[in-house]
Amino acid sequence: MFKASIVNHHILIYRLLFLVCSTSLTLYGQHPKVIQVDSLSYGIDYKHRLIVYSDALTDSLSKTIKNVTLHFNSDLQFTIPTDSTKYNTSFEAKGYKLYVTRLPVITIAISKSIVDEPKRPSKLTYYHKGTSISSIVGIELRGNISQTFPKKTYDLEFWKDESGKENRDVSFGGLRKDDDWILDGLYNEPLRVRSYFAAKLWLQLHSPTYRNNPNAKSGFDLCFTEVFINGRYQGVFALSEQVDDKLLQLQKPVVNAVQGVLYKASSYSGGTDFTKLTDYDNLFPHWGGFEMEFPIRDYTSHWEPLYDLTDIVINASKDDFKNKIDQQIQLNNAIDYFLFVNLLRATDNLGKNYYIATAQKASPFFIIPWDLDGVLGTIIDGRHIPTTNDILSNGLFDRLSKENPKGYNQKLAERWQQLRATTFSNDSLLKMITNQYQRFENEQIYEREYAVWPTKKTKEEEFDYIKNWLQERLLFLDGYFKDSKND
Repeated sequence: MFKASIVNHHILIYRLLFLVCSTSLTLYGQHPKVIQVDSLSYGIDYKHRLIVYSDALTDSLSKTIKNVTLHFNSDLQFTIPTDSTKYNTSFEAKGYKLYVTRLPVITIAISKSIVDEPKRPSKLTYYHKGTSISSIVGIELRGNISQTFPKKTYDLEFWKDESGKENRDVSFGGLRKDDDWILDGLYNEPLRVRSYFAAKLWLQLHSPTYRNNPNAKSGFDLCFTEVFINGRYQGVFALSEQVDDKLLQLQKPVVNAVQGVLYKASSYSGGTDFTKLTDYDNLFPHWGGFEMEFPIRDYTSHWEPLYDLTDIVINASKDDFKNKIDQQIQLNNAIDYFLFVNLLRATDNLGKNYYIATAQKASPFFIIPWDLDGVLGTIIDGRHIPTTNDILSNGLFDRLSKENPKGYNQKLAERWQQLRATTFSNDSLLKMITNQYQRFENEQIYEREYAVWPTKKTKEEEFDYIKNWLQERLLFLDGYFKDSKND
């Protein structure tokens, strides 16, 4: 009986040890936790047999849980680690490949084909870090040359219902709240980083000089997202803000007077590069290659302020130009824009692809960049143009350089030197580009992007080209602005 008691005691100990070990194995991931994935958080491409899942769960789990099994609505299950390595690999099950992404996932469902005009109703869902948005969206194709690319760019307008009569403001991450958005396909950028880098660089470089509203921005902001349309993976896009009076915080018109104004440089017609002055008619929304963006009241445009600026640039005497130009345009803004365009060699951004605005009545103009894809040694169709040893200009900047109002040339050279020690330093610029490139490479975004949109050049070749081009461009500009300071 005593021996039986000992045996029973040992059995009890073994059972306790087994229970402890089993619990420990469960806690430490030997028995993965099963999660039913939110249907808004992923897209499935049945043709390419891939899934992209915007993870919002595994980072918040207890560190003792090492693995998790994700259960998708299609009865597909994938076991993945809960640490950061989940972004650096793919997982296979039943012939499907799962990618876990840090980026937002957007899915769009539409019953008709997407055309240039009009916007057609669709259903859009957005998911990122546990935040989801579902909305009816009017969608249409956007751009000119970009419409010839296999991968399209889209204009989005958020609606309260399919009629599109009432718009709906939404916000994505740290971007502003608005109803108008752009999904830029970035097809002419093999690395998908040029225009993103350029837009972010401008926001670092330049701040609004008017302080009447702290919410005013100097340009548009954007973020990357991954997109599915009707069950097909479309790849990585830039989700971008629109440039308008709300973004820039321009003063609205009062009863009998226009305050802030906004124009878009849309075509090479002489006005946009400040080489030609023609008469205007406020009955029309176009003049000299510009489009009237704000305000338009009673179908009437307001071209007087821009006409006056152009008139001074083209026709003013030397003394009048020197004395009055800083009342017409913010010289600090002009300096930053000139340096920005020349650093990037943005060949399409001095006669079009920019906005020009005033914040309030009789205040000087300032320039806002737009469409920044033809930069860093390429043009807008994506072809390499390796030129690094020239200066881009137009009628406005030529006149500023010639007449040198308020010490413009000295200020230009000094600003270049200041930026070269900070925002425009080799290390800073290359770090911005390299970090984004390495993220897309390490997190397999290039792998899935090129699976649906193959490229002729390798990403390594393209990355080396950008680095080498930028270094050569900086060397040339250093010499140019050093010489101009000594003139």
